[in-house]
Amino acid sequence: MKRTVGVAVALALTAGLAWAAVRSQDGMPEMPKPQKEHEFLKKFVGTWESSNKWRMTADEKWMESKSIETNRMVGGFWLISEAKGDMGPGMTFEGLGSTGYDSYKKKYVCTWVDSMNPSLNVGEGTMDAAGKVLTTTIQGTDCSTGKPCTMRMTQEFKDNDTLVWSMFMTGKDGKEFEAMKAESKRKK
Repeated sequence: MKRTVGVAVALALTAGLAWAAVRSQDGMPEMPKPQKEHEFLKKFVGTWESSNKWRMTADEKWMESKSIETNRMVGGFWLISEAKGDMGPGMTFEGLGSTGYDSYKKKYVCTWVDSMNPSLNVGEGTMDAAGKVLTTTIQGTDCSTGKPCTMRMTQEFKDNDTLVWSMFMTGKDGKEFEAMKAESKRKK
């Protein structure tokens, strides 16, 4: 019975998508098209090599690592990112993210999951007036306490092949500190 319901749902979805495609050919409303905010995301497409620094508290010494991130677009709307790296002796890292622009919210939206955290991170962000710095507020879970936490990330292209970014967290004292920073270079 469950299989029959699943097949029926899949067929209905397929028929609906086919109808939508035919409908747009008949002059009816068309599917949404990427906007200028989506064009910005295309700047991230490619393979990037990063030199990273990170720490867990404001008073810790910076640790260093290397990573590679590969980015591609899906449908002109979504940037899909896959990162792999070395976080120190015996600690490898993998992460997957998606970033898009929600034209209804008028904000960039993102998700992030990785091999070092069992929870989903979700964020929303805006571009500065000059169109150079994307600042995203991310809701996640603090791995050391299991409680909700808020992070802030900034991303800025120094040129077409150089991206710098920083991640800020709130310490136990309630003050924000820079927890991660990196410079990424496009691999050619």
